[in-house]
Amino acid sequence: MIGTGKRSRGCARERPGPRSHVMKNVFILLGILLVIAVAVLLTFKMLQMDSNLSTSIHLEQELKTQVSTLGKENFDYREQLRGYGLKNDKLEKERSRLARQLTEAQSKQVQIEQIAMDQATRVKELEGVSESLNTRDAELSKKDEQVRSLVQELEVMRSTLKGASAESDPTRKVGDMRMVKEAPVEKNVISVWNSRSGVSEEINIRDMAENEVREKLNAAISDLQRAGEKGKLSASDAGLMADMFYNLGVLLTRNGEYKHAVECFNRAIALRPEDADCHYNLAVVYDEQLHNDVMALKHYHEYLRLEPNTPELLKIRKWIIDKEAAIMVSASK
Repeated sequence: MIGTGKRSRGCARERPGPRSHVMKNVFILLGILLVIAVAVLLTFKMLQMDSNLSTSIHLEQELKTQVSTLGKENFDYREQLRGYGLKNDKLEKERSRLARQLTEAQSKQVQIEQIAMDQATRVKELEGVSESLNTRDAELSKKDEQVRSLVQELEVMRSTLKGASAESDPTRKVGDMRMVKEAPVEKNVISVWNSRSGVSEEINIRDMAENEVREKLNAAISDLQRAGEKGKLSASDAGLMADMFYNLGVLLTRNGEYKHAVECFNRAIALRPEDADCHYNLAVVYDEQLHNDVMALKHYHEYLRLEPNTPELLKIRKWIIDKEAAIMVSASK
């Protein structure tokens, strides 16, 4: 059968021709070239890899060098940072010290400003004192002129008084007690309040001691004051009390109780302001015993206002001039 049998032994093998031989050589050559190309390529790759490896090793060394350099720089930076930290601590301490100094300086500045204000106030006060002193000097100059004028007037008064009688002697003394003018013996009878009868009565003090008279006057004044508390005092009762205060003041003056005497005379003036004798007695007590020139001068003037035609006019005018001169001299010191 066709295709099932073996080849016939008798069929001869075909020999390759020259063309196939050439092709075979070409293929072999191409294979060799391919192997050479691959070898060259591999060699190039290996050379490239060696170069890259050398480059990598070089880069690695450079990186190690840079890392070492950076580590050293980092260490240097850390040392610098530590130094900066120490400097910062020092600066912080210095800042705190400067802040304290600034606070102290501000406090001192406030104190200096306060001192400056105080000094400015003191300067103003001194300027005011200076103006006051200037005004005072002007006043003293005027007072000096007044003193000289008063001294001249006093000399005139003294010249006038030289020819005066013994009754015009300038001795100052408190007036006598007020007696009842209608009484038979005028110089021994005074009026006091009788609490039992509710009216005034006359008592003779000729044979009575001054202490007994004082007791009767004090008792009568107390009784009349209690009576006045129950109702308003009449004008006659007020006048009677003024007389009793006046007489009690005279007795107290004689006994040396000048302050109590002044109180009694003032009580009498409060009841009867136009009582010239009370003003005179007050002036004498202030002048001779209490040495209060201002109050003495005041009551001398009041007495002359109430008694402008008194026979003692020249004498009292002289006393007034003496007091005014003494007050001016005292004020000028």
